[in-house]
Amino acid sequence: MKTILLAVLIGLTLQLKLSAQKKSTVAVFNADTKDIVLQPSQVVNLVRMELEKTNHYEVTDKYDMEEILHRSSIKEEECFGKQCLIEAGKSLKVDKVLTTAVENYGEKLIITLRLLDIKTETIEKSSVNEFLNIQPELQAMLEISLKKLLNIETDARLEENLVKKNSYENAVRNPGKNKITNNGPRMGIAYFTGEKAQRLQDSESNGGNEAFPFLSQFGYQHEVQYLNEGNFQAVFEMLGMVSGIDQGMFIPSITLMNGFRDASSGFEFGFGPNFGIVKKARGYYDENDNWHLAKEWNEKTENGQLKPIPDTKKRLDSRGMPEISTGFIWAIGKTFKSGALNIPVNVYTIPSREGWVIGASMGFNVKK
Repeated sequence: MKTILLAVLIGLTLQLKLSAQKKSTVAVFNADTKDIVLQPSQVVNLVRMELEKTNHYEVTDKYDMEEILHRSSIKEEECFGKQCLIEAGKSLKVDKVLTTAVENYGEKLIITLRLLDIKTETIEKSSVNEFLNIQPELQAMLEISLKKLLNIETDARLEENLVKKNSYENAVRNPGKNKITNNGPRMGIAYFTGEKAQRLQDSESNGGNEAFPFLSQFGYQHEVQYLNEGNFQAVFEMLGMVSGIDQGMFIPSITLMNGFRDASSGFEFGFGPNFGIVKKARGYYDENDNWHLAKEWNEKTENGQLKPIPDTKKRLDSRGMPEISTGFIWAIGKTFKSGALNIPVNVYTIPSREGWVIGASMGFNVKK
């Protein structure tokens, strides 16, 4: 008797467990589309595939649907109304029917999903979502819309890229493109250390500039994004700057940088060569460690012959000739956004034996 009772209890438990695990059946019906690149049947196939991925329902096979609806004289391509969908659901013997509508409104795509319960003949759930008109990403939009309908967590970063007009640029927002220009003016300030700072502050009679070691900078940046995948972009930047105008100097430079930007936050870093034009002169230091130009050497022997000049070197000197100066720059920064306005802010350093240059710059660019 105990054995029979135990078997009955096990049987009931298994039956309850199987009943709990049984999924509701759903039929995905023909989509209502307006001015999009995909055909209605393609949209339905994408919705059916994304619905199967959720593992929430048992999705009716499209070929079984076609056969049953044909026998019931129901034309799927003409069945959009609630009553027709309910009749079709009863013919298919499913628990629910899912419908999709995708409409093009210029800069927006509107995706509407409706889940009908056949037993109660009511709309159980509905979801209306607006996206940017990026039709190559329609599958991702359908995935997000479907997850919202079923209260499943979505990829927040992906949703932001497809919804917010002024989000950071990336491969999702710019499908099929790997080069994007982002040009704009730059202005900032540079601080000089070491011998460079000393030469700036020295008197003009000693080859200096009688200037502060802080120089203003103004220029223009040209940027090319040559890699644009996921949340990262690889960028090439060419920046032309003029320094020292505020203190009566004209020091032009050009910087070539390669770098990476995190599209999810706008943070970036870059590095590359820097080329400038500065005045240098050859000279020497006397026994008192005073600097003199080589052409000023006039010490002679007792018989009137010019003595050999001490070891000479070239260094920064406002009395010298313009020469190309090279360095290597390291920079980090972040691009802030305000609507369509991008505001890049960067700090950088150019280390060298003659002294470091430490600077900060900012600019603006309107992304259309």
